[in-house]
Amino acid sequence: MRAILPTLTVCLLVAGCPELARAFACEDADAFDPGAFLYTRPGVDFGLTAASTIEWWMYLEDAPGVNDVWPIATRPGSYFVGFAGPLPAMPGAVLEPDEMFLVLSEVRAAGDGVTTLHRYITGVNPPRRAGIPLRRWVHVAIQRSPEDGWRRTVHIDKVRAADARGQGPRRPTDGSLYVFGIPAEDGADLTTLAAVGGTVAPLNGCIDVMRMSDRARYVTDEIVPGRRLRADRHTFARWEFAAPTSTYYGDTSGNGRHLFPGGSLSVSRLGTTATLWGELRAVQSPVQAVSIR
Repeated sequence: MRAILPTLTVCLLVAGCPELARAFACEDADAFDPGAFLYTRPGVDFGLTAASTIEWWMYLEDAPGVNDVWPIATRPGSYFVGFAGPLPAMPGAVLEPDEMFLVLSEVRAAGDGVTTLHRYITGVNPPRRAGIPLRRWVHVAIQRSPEDGWRRTVHIDKVRAADARGQGPRRPTDGSLYVFGIPAEDGADLTTLAAVGGTVAPLNGCIDVMRMSDRARYVTDEIVPGRRLRADRHTFARWEFAAPTSTYYGDTSGNGRHLFPGGSLSVSRLGTTATLWGELRAVQSPVQAVSIR
């Protein structure tokens, strides 16, 4: 903390230095009890079964540990997006000490589940097209489009890090969307959490803004995403996790897709911390494998 205070003081005097201020808040975030998550109320349409972009800004302190799975966005019976560490129970899912997985799982309209593990080097300054930087703010975007053979792309730190085709449309569902955690009963949904043989664990870092869109926003290898991911006519939902209301996180797109505290996360905790979701504790439930490719 002593090392960054002088720089923080200078930045605040000159231009506010929001990047450093957010990193400072991340390090001081409060811990949460096991079993916490955010969710949309049932019946809210979160299909995004065709073209879509799910993106967020994150600050990771470290990579996931052995068997750790970090949920980011989960739609039971349709898709799962998250991170994972080494997964000894999964054939071929072995990592070097400085690597982690991005886990993408989908249930296609035909009913079959497909799980993809993307391997990335971690560190303060990893290779841009094959790495997930630690201890600084990083943008991540997961896109799908029915055009060009159902193309799916992953952008990390403003560059295209993965590109695949042939996934097909997702299976629609009218259940809740879960963010940064998942209830035990839905954690057992193998077609969603996708079976990586690990245990849902708390993210070691922070996420302060997330946006979901009804189109693939980025078409080039290198992109320039907005730091605040502002809402526009293609925004399906947008949340700022450093700015809760008294009882929930409001959807700032104006579409009414609010996130409410669930599990062991009480309403009273929402207004007491700032960038708090890096310390959010998820349900410790086992997951098993379905498929990998």
